[in-house]
Amino acid sequence: MTSEAIPVAELIDISKCYPGGLASAVRGVNLELREGEFFSLLGPSGCGKSTTLRIVAGLESQTTGTVRIKGEDMGRRPANRRPTNMVFQHLGLFPHLDVAQNIAFGPKLRRVPRDRRAADVDRVLELVELSGYQRRYPEQLSGGQQQRVAIARALINRPAVLLLDEPLAALDLNLRHQMQQVLREVQRNSGTTFLFVTHDQTEAMTLSDRIGVMRDGELCQVGGAEDLYRRPADRFVARFIGDANVLEIPVEQGSARIGENAVRVAVGGTGVALSVRPEDVRIGPDTTAAGTTADGSDAPAGTDTPPGLAARITGATYLGPQIRYDLETVDGFALRAVRPANADRLPVGDLVTVRWRPEDAVVLPA
Repeated sequence: MTSEAIPVAELIDISKCYPGGLASAVRGVNLELREGEFFSLLGPSGCGKSTTLRIVAGLESQTTGTVRIKGEDMGRRPANRRPTNMVFQHLGLFPHLDVAQNIAFGPKLRRVPRDRRAADVDRVLELVELSGYQRRYPEQLSGGQQQRVAIARALINRPAVLLLDEPLAALDLNLRHQMQQVLREVQRNSGTTFLFVTHDQTEAMTLSDRIGVMRDGELCQVGGAEDLYRRPADRFVARFIGDANVLEIPVEQGSARIGENAVRVAVGGTGVALSVRPEDVRIGPDTTAAGTTADGSDAPAGTDTPPGLAARITGATYLGPQIRYDLETVDGFALRAVRPANADRLPVGDLVTVRWRPEDAVVLPA
């Protein structure tokens, strides 16, 4: 069978309940990790992503469910006998050991021969672009170099899955961006499956082949960055992955209607949520013409372009390359839209027309 047919790791109906806890830390998580992929668990603090990571590592025991790595049930395997290694936010380098000794610490405990240890240290240091740093001590390294040493130490045993628990969270923004590039390059060059935990949406989208979004101990949706952004499964994913206008609107005879714009939806019930990204909301001058074009300018008379929504600009925020506009429609819907900063500025208080293409609106379940 191919590596695609057999996942490198499987989480099957994983749940975790702590004694005396009012709610489960993790509930019914099912996940397959593919060979050689960079997979991120993304969610707010306390959603269960680090607990899930620790269960895979064997540092926590699940209440129910099964963890399999390379097809083998890990239920009876302690952490030190699993084909995984872990990189924590706090790197835990030994200050009294040099770089080579830090990296070779685990293999030395397992009595790997010295020559092989030295060769493996050289291999992983080349992988993280720190060749020649063997005899330096942690205090002689920058924060980014210490991160690389921690990654090298975790990779020396060639784990089936490398587990990373927010290792970049304590870094400043510039160094964090640099280390994101390093992580991605190391992952690609090593071919190791990475399971990465973060609360940073941009970081997850930058690094990952696939992302699993978690909330309140549950896995809400799994997919690539574009899939999650353009086709969110629910309100939480829509709001958590980037910025989104989520409009709660009534349904009448199978149509969700906002002002003059009717969106056909095949749903039951009396209400639905519509998600539209701010960059897909077009703003133009207030007009009573037949409609507006996709870029927000006046549509030619006689076209069948549907009319937009009348709205008032209630706020404008400069964001560098963009201006974010806060809007309120005459029906009371709050919207956000973004326009290039070099476009004509629209004054706060102005009446405008807003609209979007039907294909840019996502109907979310009630």
